[in-house]
Amino acid sequence: MTEQAEVLSAGDARARVAVLEAEVAELRKRVCVPEGCRQRLASEGKPFPKSGCAVCGAFFPRWKECDAMLAAAPAPVERVEQEAVAMLLIDDASVAESGDWDIEPIPAAIEKLARSGGATLPLYTTPQPAPTAAQDVAGLVEVPGWLLEMAEQMRGQPTRSTAHPFWQVRCKRHIPTAEGYNDSHYEVVGDEGVVWRSIDPIKGLIDHLLENHEEWCRRWAEDHDHMKDCSTVAEAIESFFDASEGELPDGLTSVFVQEVEEVVTTHLTQADAEWFIKRKQHDYPPLYTYVESAYWSPQMRQLQDWIISLAHQQREGE
Repeated sequence: MTEQAEVLSAGDARARVAVLEAEVAELRKRVCVPEGCRQRLASEGKPFPKSGCAVCGAFFPRWKECDAMLAAAPAPVERVEQEAVAMLLIDDASVAESGDWDIEPIPAAIEKLARSGGATLPLYTTPQPAPTAAQDVAGLVEVPGWLLEMAEQMRGQPTRSTAHPFWQVRCKRHIPTAEGYNDSHYEVVGDEGVVWRSIDPIKGLIDHLLENHEEWCRRWAEDHDHMKDCSTVAEAIESFFDASEGELPDGLTSVFVQEVEEVVTTHLTQADAEWFIKRKQHDYPPLYTYVESAYWSPQMRQLQDWIISLAHQQREGE
């Protein structure tokens, strides 16, 4: 035959197919999350162990890698028209009798059929895998540098033993309550705000009373007969005054408060949360970072996994 690409016997063709299938199976083992993996079971909606993995052991130390591979796994194979790469198998009667098959490029095969007047034979297109999300985006637009930087930060930041962590900036606030109702302490409040908190040393309140309410301090010491035991009002106040008894001058009052945590902002990375604290600490009580889990937020998990997969693909491409 003219323009013959390669002639294989039926046995050689089957042998070559077997070798290729073995190679594909080996590649799948290398790039796919193995069966029994805790993260794979969870992603498939199947029962999964809470504190271990049948593949990588207790506390599933490789969960990040497995989630990234699951996020980047190829979509189901789609059949795509590709005339340039499709091949046509020609069953020539004379060759068939000898047990040989000719594999020819499509143009040569069509030309041969046209010359011989043979019947039209079906063309089978080559299966092509659909691109992953990251490959799809990379093929359409250039991934911005700030997104790649975020991907690296998310890939390397600590998890604080939390699955799919996202970062919160929090502070503690004190709100009024009734005595005995979730109260953490009480505060002495005046026209200018909080004068003293019961969790602080009493000296702060005594100094305020002696400096701003001297006459009240003198009357209090005399009314309680403390002056016979003390040489000065200051000595009487420092020795006998008890703020918990509720005796305070006009303009001051005791308020019971409870301590609550307030979420100020939420971030995908630790670096971003720490930047906020550095930039805005002066507007809040002491700020600190706290980690929450997006495990039960499927859309957030998918977004996190996709971003992290960009870092994996960048490293593989270097």
